[in-house]
Amino acid sequence: MYFSSIESGKLTLGGYPGSLIKMIIEQEYLDKDKYHLFASQFKLHSDLKGSWRGEFWGKFIRGAIECYKACKNERLYKIIEDSVFEIIGYMEEDGTLSSYEKEYRLTGWDIWGRKYAMLGLLSYLDIAKSKAKKRKVLHSLKRQANSIIEHVGRGKNKKGILETSNIYGSLNSASLLGVYVLLYSLTGIKKYLS
Repeated sequence: MYFSSIESGKLTLGGYPGSLIKMIIEQEYLDKDKYHLFASQFKLHSDLKGSWRGEFWGKFIRGAIECYKACKNERLYKIIEDSVFEIIGYMEEDGTLSSYEKEYRLTGWDIWGRKYAMLGLLSYLDIAKSKAKKRKVLHSLKRQANSIIEHVGRGKNKKGILETSNIYGSLNSASLLGVYVLLYSLTGIKKYLS
């Protein structure tokens, strides 16, 4: 059986489901401090070896974006957009966006956290109203992806993706590969499939 998709914003949920979305927005997603708390982990590099605070921003922003798609709350949109540009501001000169200190990068949950940050930014592209801001976010994503490629993969002085974590057979790190497929579909840059 095939289902047709409904374009974002074309379906309004009322009744109990609609009230739940409204409650989540009001009690969770309109709290600017939460976004800042989660994003600031990439500035503070607060994850020690084995920690996973880096995942929280991406998961939180993706939930907020889905709620925005359902209700088109403009106050929520502004908070989401501000948070997106806050986290991009924490990206290092070489394109790295990590909640880990340098000596612990490419271990534990580092790649996992980076993946969720990238997924959050990719989700923002679905709702971005400004073409210039959309280009800036996509540029940031490419810089992050290229930074990871510089250090992970096949080749001299690189770590294999399965060597970047000893957790669950490195499945947590390998899940980043889906981000590269999405980036390839947006950019056509073939190295994202290598």
